[in-house]
Amino acid sequence: MTERTRQIVEVLRRLHQRPPSSPAQLATDRRQATKALALELGIDERTVSDKLWRGLQGQRGEAFHIADFDALVWAWLQGEPAALRERCLASASTDDDRAAFEGFFNDPGTAPTADAPTSRPAPPPRRSGKD
Repeated sequence: MTERTRQIVEVLRRLHQRPPSSPAQLATDRRQATKALALELGIDERTVSDKLWRGLQGQRGEAFHIADFDALVWAWLQGEPAALRERCLASASTDDDRAAFEGFFNDPGTAPTADAPTSRPAPPPRRSGKD
């Protein structure tokens, strides 16, 4: 899965683990999750934050901001996952990204973390018998 997807899934997983009590608390918790992940990855927190809104931006030039991300996450945490799920799947640039998002929305508690690969290792090469 791409790093963009990995970071989005990880922030969502963290928010799911400790659901906020209000939209205002969600914004605070999202910032904390973003900072913690950035620290773990050794990158600037703005890089992670950009993934959450720019990474999920639809067509080029679409107005989609971090407040829009928070609104989708709040709806998801309230039992309405369709809009966030659709936006995440639409942003998937690889089959592994799609699988990561599908896996996350099917079971957010066991979604891949920032360190876990999503694809199986390739099988060993076949021997031709000419050795």
